[in-house]
Amino acid sequence: MSTCLTFGGKALCFGGTPLIYGGSIPERTFRFQMVDGNRNPVPSFVPKSANLQPGPGQVIHQGDTSQFGTWTPVDQSKAIWDWTNTASETDYSYAFHAGSDNIYFNMLDVGDTSKATNMSMLFGGRILNLILFDTSSVTDMSNMCYSCYNITEIPLFDLSSVTNMNGAFYNCFYVQRGALDLYRLASSKATVPSHNRTFYSCGYYSDSGRAELNQIPYDWKSF
Repeated sequence: MSTCLTFGGKALCFGGTPLIYGGSIPERTFRFQMVDGNRNPVPSFVPKSANLQPGPGQVIHQGDTSQFGTWTPVDQSKAIWDWTNTASETDYSYAFHAGSDNIYFNMLDVGDTSKATNMSMLFGGRILNLILFDTSSVTDMSNMCYSCYNITEIPLFDLSSVTNMNGAFYNCFYVQRGALDLYRLASSKATVPSHNRTFYSCGYYSDSGRAELNQIPYDWKSF
């Protein structure tokens, strides 16, 4: 089954069916359900931001669920929250790379991210899933899903502006599908993005994912 999201009148489609809670959401916003290790909602959990964007050498504080932006409850009884990038229209780097112990992010919906250019280190190991969102202006996807070992599917992101995909899906061990299609799209660009270890061990612990990984050239997986 195919699922489509619309950005500026353009429909973008991918396999699988994400959970969607409510209708359209504000631009620069990600909607999550906060769940525990057994995927049960945790209504008592209140996410927070560090209100900073870490630069080189800065420490990501343990317990922060995002590094900047504003959290707004959508339905706290179901542990559903919106995070809005109130710091920048273009820079999403490190937004969800940190995480609180025993709290995981179930991604439900994403608002307009068409102005985003930097999604380096966007997500970390607390992200459970990916749904398609607008990456049409993104140039930097380096380490975007670094060690996102819970995700099982990679959407076919728009790579039209991307120049850096180094480590984008590094150690996403349990991916079952999507890596091969994204590789084919990236490698067909007139100017191929940098791709050092883009798919390193991506899908390695999934039979279908490993079958895709084996079809991706070595230079997209190596150091």
